[in-house]
Amino acid sequence: MKRVLSNLLIALLTFAAGSCISAAWHSLHSRLITPSGLQRVGYLIIDQALPFSSHYENPAIPDGLFNVTRGSGGYIMCPFEGSDERALVLSRDGKAIAPKVDDPNAPTIPGLYLSRNVRLNFERVEVIGRKVYFLTRSFNDVSYEFSGDSGEEIIAASDPATPVPFIKGILTKSRDGKLVSEEEIKFR
Repeated sequence: MKRVLSNLLIALLTFAAGSCISAAWHSLHSRLITPSGLQRVGYLIIDQALPFSSHYENPAIPDGLFNVTRGSGGYIMCPFEGSDERALVLSRDGKAIAPKVDDPNAPTIPGLYLSRNVRLNFERVEVIGRKVYFLTRSFNDVSYEFSGDSGEEIIAASDPATPVPFIKGILTKSRDGKLVSEEEIKFR
């Protein structure tokens, strides 16, 4: 009986700590201060200062929104919701893509989205055949770099069975030019 009560107490304390951390994160996140040179538009931060370099040559994937698939490296952005909000928007002309009919609030401006509220602009993007590479601009001394391949796959649960484009490879996070983390990731 004591063991059950102690396990229950540990579970409740763990839940309470997680809830406090989540509340603190959302509180701090909602007080985001917009640095000079950036403009807050709706829910996105848009850097209007510099265009990015892009090179597309016979791309094997279309422009569009690519969401992170769960289970890519075991990384989940929000364990409480069981989802990873990170996404990638690619556009050959560097302009916003058309909004999704079934999700009009989905990201449309090219960049790497760490969440629906945080977008990092590209410094450089290259899509050559099946090869995909991008580097984000540094924000608060943090930047992301990706190198990988694209392709198509059929998702078992989809009906009808239609090929879905994907991009998979290695995403690295750097702070002040020094590697902080590296993970295998897949966008679909």
